[in-house]
This record gives sequence, C-alpha cells and structure tokens, in this order.
Amino acid sequence: MPMKSVKKSDFAGLVKYLADDQDKKERVVYTSVTNCESNDLKAAIIEVTAIQDMNTRAESDKTYHLILSFRAGERPDDEALKAIENAICEELDYGEHQRVSAVYHDMDNLHIHIAINKIHPARLTIHNPYNDHKVLGKLCAALELKYGLERDNHQPARVGSENRAWIWNIMPGWKAC
Repeated sequence: MPMKSVKKSDFAGLVKYLADDQDKKERVVYTSVTNCESNDLKAAIIEVTAIQDMNTRAESDKTYHLILSFRAGERPDDEALKAIENAICEELDYGEHQRVSAVYHDMDNLHIHIAINKIHPARLTIHNPYNDHKVLGKLCAALELKYGLERDNHQPARVGSENRAWIWNIMPGWKAC
C-alpha cells in the first residue's frame, strides 16, 4: 500500500507500530526479524536505521512497507506464511535485505505487514523494485496455487496508480500505509 503523505517513512516508527498489540487480545500472532544480527526487535531497529544512515546519497524513502492480505477464513500455518514472505521478498530482489514482519488476525482476514530496509546491508545501495505491482500480481497468483489459497484477480496489467485507486474503491476507509 502506498503512503498517503509525501513524507518519508520511519523504519523505527513502523516497526514499533507493527509490534504494538494496541491493547487488543491476540492482535499480533508473531513478529519475525530477517537478515539482522539479532532477532530482537529493538536491536533490529538500531541495526537497520544505522545501515539506512550509512547511505547518504539516496533521497527517496529507504523503507518498503508491504502488506500481504489473505481472504477471510484463510489461515495458512506459520511455516507457509514464512515461505510466502520469503518468496515475495526474493522475487522483489529484497532477499538479502533486512526486514521485520508481523502477522495479524485482528481483522476478518489474516494479514502480514513487512517492513523492508531498501538499503542493501553490504553494498549500501538503495533498491527500488521495477514494476513491483506486476511482479507481485504474477507471484501472488502462483503462490495461491502452490498453497491452495483462494484465487484472486490481481490485475497485474494495471499501472500502480490504477491498482491503488482500485484498492481504495473496494476497501473504502482502508488506511493506506
């Protein structure tokens, strides 16, 4: 989901939001840290923000926020969720990048938020996936088949702005991140 405002995202703020149960019982099913030295969220935040600060050339947002949403009633197990997350990050060329994910079931549908550091931890270069909406559309269709999930019409032929408008129209009130 694209951000509504022009301001750049704050990795630390995003991860703190993702890990916050907001006084709801069992909002966050689990959190996961990938490609960081520690599995601790606070340590991951420090590590990622330090890597982001090392890249002084990039002027665009250094955090990629992805939301994977499953149909109501679909509850893949934790192993499948992690495999789906890994496949998506690999396909977007974020496989080596640091990320924090959180799985929620506080709404009608299970969903995963993934906060990805767009700065490569070794090369310190920024990565912006080309045509990510098309890549995600094709990949999600393949993952639905592989994991026996209900098929969706991802419309990968649309441009990004059309997909964003379509999501807003079918999910009015949905807060774009």
